[in-house]
Amino acid sequence: MPIIRTFVSHHGGDLQARVEPILRRVAPLGIRPWLDKRDLSDRVGLPLDQQLQEALFKGPCSSLSLFLTKAATTRKWIEQEVQWALERLADGFRILPILLDPLEAVDLPPVFRGFLERRKVLWLEPDKDPRFLEKYAASVH
Repeated sequence: MPIIRTFVSHHGGDLQARVEPILRRVAPLGIRPWLDKRDLSDRVGLPLDQQLQEALFKGPCSSLSLFLTKAATTRKWIEQEVQWALERLADGFRILPILLDPLEAVDLPPVFRGFLERRKVLWLEPDKDPRFLEKYAASVH
């Protein structure tokens, strides 16, 4: 089974308790996340935004897994990562929205709302969908 990389966009406070358990469960399905905490290069002196753009534009990732929570939608870095990912959609790159909090509790910034509404994007809900892992893995592949 080939290993497929997905760039993980998340709020740091959600990583350990909410995002990593999902990533561990999809690992046997061939999904390898690109996580800034683990995969940022050790090239001292390169700005963070340059390293993130390299991962999105030149790296091995074919999608952005967007873990949406109430806290995540307030982070400018996440909004920036989505903007960069939007630039790659024409190349077949995908943005996979994963809703960890109820939609009514999440205040989506205009860039997220516009993406979801214009493209009629479906999102994944791990707490509600018993086939979440299967659908997530299939979406990344």
